[in-house]
Amino acid sequence: MNTQHSSQHTIAEHVVLIGGGSTNALTAVRLAERGFRVTVLEKAKIGNGSSSRSAAGIRAQFGVEETVIGMQYAEWWYSHFHQILQTPAERCQPVIQQNGYLFLYEDPEQAAPAWKPSARTALARAWQMAQANVVMQQQIGLPVETLDLQEIQYRWPHIEPDYLVGATWCPTDGFLFPQMIYTEGFRRAQELGVRLLQDTEVSGATLRGGRIIALETTKGPIEADWFVNGTNAWAPRLSQHIGGMFLPVAPLKRYLYFLKPTRPIMSNEEWRRLPMTIYGMGAGRGATHVLKMNSCCSRGHTRPIRNPTSMMKIRIVLTHPLIISMVLIITVTQYSNR
Repeated sequence: MNTQHSSQHTIAEHVVLIGGGSTNALTAVRLAERGFRVTVLEKAKIGNGSSSRSAAGIRAQFGVEETVIGMQYAEWWYSHFHQILQTPAERCQPVIQQNGYLFLYEDPEQAAPAWKPSARTALARAWQMAQANVVMQQQIGLPVETLDLQEIQYRWPHIEPDYLVGATWCPTDGFLFPQMIYTEGFRRAQELGVRLLQDTEVSGATLRGGRIIALETTKGPIEADWFVNGTNAWAPRLSQHIGGMFLPVAPLKRYLYFLKPTRPIMSNEEWRRLPMTIYGMGAGRGATHVLKMNSCCSRGHTRPIRNPTSMMKIRIVLTHPLIISMVLIITVTQYSNR
């Protein structure tokens, strides 16, 4: 919310960013580079909110051309993160791990019973749309492929292709490491003169003529020209406290579980190369089996994923969507009412 109507900013304009996560860390850097005075307020410590809890998948496989282009840029940007933020060599750690995203699509006739024609139609439509999206994505330079069942099993022998019709695969998709993003983001921001106030909670605001002129905080009032609500899922609550508009933001709770395998199930190199794997595309469906460093995640429900060493299968029944982060390849049974 801006306190002035002027279309031009001056070097002295002051911007307050509320929230100490990845978004505001990078926003602070860019604003400081553009000559703004910047203050960041965080009620606890940086990364306290959703940034430190994110599975942080990043992909360019979308159905809207503008989104694909934007995500291609994002993947490029994070690949050059340390160069852009001038990170000292001794502090450089991985920011992005490009293991790829593998979307597995079900065979409509095997995934849905004959007495559910609408389900079969939806699955067939999902695969048709995926193939059309790949054509569009390839035209704008994304290295994405359409894979048949033989190719899927050749590249990833642990996946049973019996219930599949095909897959799409993009090797430049992957995972981010949020802690590096907000830690190095705020390091660079402070080098550029950004003021970072942790343990500073916003409790209200002073308005004049319908515009915010100052925030009320646990460390006293803070005046500025611009105020940015960058609190993610908590944005609606903060907006109410500072006299802002209603924000239709509804957070969706997820769950993380961590497990350890009792013995190796594939080589360490193979394990670390596993892609984010999404199974069951379409309305009301979907599951993921992902690798992030030394862990895997699963969400929803899947057909069996074969263990390449012992063929042992572990079955877990899920009654609601959730994310499981694990160091274990799992098999999840499908819902009984399909």
